[in-house]
Amino acid sequence: MTAVIVLPFAPSTNQLWRANGRRVYRSKKYTDWMDECGYALQQQTPLPFFDEPVSISIKIGRPDKRRRDLDNFATKAVFDALVHYRILEDDSLVHRFTAQWDEGITGIQVEIEEIL
Repeated sequence: MTAVIVLPFAPSTNQLWRANGRRVYRSKKYTDWMDECGYALQQQTPLPFFDEPVSISIKIGRPDKRRRDLDNFATKAVFDALVHYRILEDDSLVHRFTAQWDEGITGIQVEIEEIL
């Protein structure tokens, strides 16, 4: 099985977590983005569910001309959203992934393919 879903542009990995000295918690930017993902995914039903090993291909559209590190936008938040919204049972099932910038994409396009 193969599925393609589209998510909004993610916050940088550097912006996902905050600390107040006693505990670490999700940043407001991260929780707001997760909510945006939920709204975006509601428009893409029915959503797939993967509980076997997968290969993931991620294409990310640059929101502006700033220099950015691809790895800060392509993994942690995206995989967390896939698990949170029950598209992927657990991100340990990702056995292979690729990521690239793509000027023809708005947001993040995620192609998930079951590994047979």
